[in-house]
Amino acid sequence: MKKEARILVCYNSPVSIFSVYNGKPGENSGNGVDLSEYSFVSQINQIVEMLSEKFTVVDSFAVNRDINSLINKLNSYQPDAIVNFVESVEGITNYEYCIAALFELLGFEFTGNRAVTLGNCLNKLRTKSILKSYGINTPSAVTIEPDESLTKNKIKLNYPLIMKLEEEDASIGISEFSVVKNL
Repeated sequence: MKKEARILVCYNSPVSIFSVYNGKPGENSGNGVDLSEYSFVSQINQIVEMLSEKFTVVDSFAVNRDINSLINKLNSYQPDAIVNFVESVEGITNYEYCIAALFELLGFEFTGNRAVTLGNCLNKLRTKSILKSYGINTPSAVTIEPDESLTKNKIKLNYPLIMKLEEEDASIGISEFSVVKNL
C-alpha cells in the first residue's frame, strides 16, 4: 500500500561546463555536459519510479536560474518532502546553499544538509576552522592569493601537495595537474 504523500525530486539542470571545471584547461567531455551529470537525468527518472512505488504522488523538477519557476512549482505542488539533489545552479556550485535556504524559507522539508552547513562547506578555510574548533584534525593548508609571490617560507608543508580552489564544491577543478611536487 502506498503512503499518501507528495514527493518532489529536485536536481540541478545539466549545463555546459567551463573548460577548467575538471582542472584541465581546454579539455572537457566533448559533448558540453558535465561528466558528473552524465546520465544523471535517467537516474533521476529511476529514483522517481522507485519512489512512485511507495508514495501516491511523485514528480521531479530541474532547477536552473529561473527561481520563479521553482517557487511556482513548490507552491502549486505543495510537496510533503523534497528529495534534494541540487548541487549547483547552471554550473555555479555557490548557489547550492541558496536552494536549500529557499526550501527552508518556504517551510518545506527536504533531504540533505541545511543551508548554513552547505554554505560553510563551500569555503574550505571556514570548514577547516569549524572542524578545528571542535578538536577535529584536518590537514594543514596554505592559502595563496592570485598575485602573491611564492616562497619556501610561505609553504611550510611536505610535498607532494594538492592544490585546490578555496571556494569551490567537492573536487571541482582538481585533476592530476593539481599534484604539486615542489616549489
